[in-house]
Amino acid sequence: MHAGPISRQASGQAKHQHAVAGTEFNNAPRSGNLMPQRTQHDGTRAHHTVNAAQVRTGANGARIALGTDWPVVPLDPAASLHVAVTRQTPTGEPAGGWLPAERLKLAEAIAGWTFGSAYAEHAEDQKGTLAEGMLADIAVLDRDLVTAPTSELGELHVTATIVGGRVVYEG
Repeated sequence: MHAGPISRQASGQAKHQHAVAGTEFNNAPRSGNLMPQRTQHDGTRAHHTVNAAQVRTGANGARIALGTDWPVVPLDPAASLHVAVTRQTPTGEPAGGWLPAERLKLAEAIAGWTFGSAYAEHAEDQKGTLAEGMLADIAVLDRDLVTAPTSELGELHVTATIVGGRVVYEG
């Protein structure tokens, strides 16, 4: 399912249907407040629907697969990761994040980009984790993703890419 706000009933069925919540956090606007630009209904909507972050594993049993929604938005995984974890635009708005309870933890976001996306394409037995016998598709970043301040996640740069165990990009 392409998971934007969905009904609580549909959310509860996610585990039983082996659903994957495909989300593209980079659809957030580049500046300004997320709320008026990303909601179509009044404030009561939050009482009747749940966000993809609530459908994630541990909440209702669905797996979450993250992507960029390219070519609709720029192919920028770092920007998408920043929005998923902070619920803020690249300019830091709104302060404290939009619906901060729906932030993903960094580990959840990383899992969504890696194992979750592999699971969504039925390839979790070949890729999505770093383990012996798995495809070695790896992005090498310019800093430690885990220790970088969340405010800097959108500024990460890829310094090398390895696909199938071969270096295909160095920059």
